[in-house]
Amino acid sequence: MNVIGKIHEQWDHNLWPRIRDGIGESALARVIQILARINSPIEQHFAAALYFSQHDLFHEPIFWMPAERRVFGLRGFGTEICAQPVIGHLRPDFGIIRHFDNEQIKVVVECDGSEFHSTSDAHVRRDNERDSFFQSKGWKVRRFTGSQINGSVSSCTNEVSAMIERQCGAMQQARLATRDLVRKVGGLR
Repeated sequence: MNVIGKIHEQWDHNLWPRIRDGIGESALARVIQILARINSPIEQHFAAALYFSQHDLFHEPIFWMPAERRVFGLRGFGTEICAQPVIGHLRPDFGIIRHFDNEQIKVVVECDGSEFHSTSDAHVRRDNERDSFFQSKGWKVRRFTGSQINGSVSSCTNEVSAMIERQCGAMQQARLATRDLVRKVGGLR
């Protein structure tokens, strides 16, 4: 079955026309083109849900594969979703960058399907090492199991959106606190 058929299967048929009409045919064609290059069905399911959820929250996100960033010279604002970005020597399943007042909120999402991940000590250690590496590069990390994605993909994408929004809120609070401190110190002179 092709990617469009899989998306139709995964999304309520009443919702599908609203998605298509809401993002437009060209954006939908671009998303489908990228989804076709993602090999894992779990990652395809998550990618489609993530794109559509971010589209509602942040207008139209930019969705790309690693080699395309150089080719298309993508702009640095809004939300970027990259399938399998290169971060150092590793490739997580997804990298999400939310541009917020000249800063970036960066989230790595790993979709842990049973065929590639297990609960063995070696796999857990490898996943922990990957998570530590991403965190050392300034990325927040969230892992979802295939069961979580298949059970409620919207809960997974909502959790990622909430992580991003919490970070935006924390950055805004820090800016306000700094501004208030500067005003207070400036007023003492």
